Amino acid sequence: MYASTASRIKPGFTPVWLGEEWQLVEDHRGQIVYDKESGHQVNITELGGLSENVTIISPMSKFDRWNGETWQPSITDAKAAKIQQIKAHRDDVTADYIVIDGNHFHSDANSRIQQMSLTRMGQAKQIPAGLMWQTKNNGLIELTNDIAAQFETVTMITICACLPTRSGILRR
Repeated sequence: MYASTASRIKPGFTPVWLGEEWQLVEDHRGQIVYDKESGHQVNITELGGLSENVTIISPMSKFDRWNGETWQPSITDAKAAKIQQIKAHRDDVTADYIVIDGNHFHSDANSRIQQMSLTRMGQAKQIPAGLMWQTKNNGLIELTNDIAAQFETVTMITICACLPTRSGILRR
């Protein structure tokens, strides 16, 4: 019985005994396909036809999305990734920060200029209620007189901690 089936085996199929007879079943084992939703590579390990959620066509980039027939680049996804990359680079370049009450405040030159004025306002208890300020770790927080009054002192302590010493540069 197997011999007669073996002579009719088509490429991409394998004979499988189903209790009473041999049947040809699709065999894609070892083939690489791509998930239409994520674009991720999938290695086929079982007998049977390919599911509807995969394709043999590989995406050209991580920003390609399946449109029902082919992969198309997603400008929206590429733009979002580029914005994230720019923000990450900005954060790396401006990695310096000061910490007040567990909040990480930017400490680049422009931020320091703003913080010097805010220090004076905080010391004079003139920070307007509800003034929101961007931090590096906690997003927007309400800037209080107590926090603002500390900007200058904490900045100076941070700068002094990074000054050269006889044994090298101190880092936080």
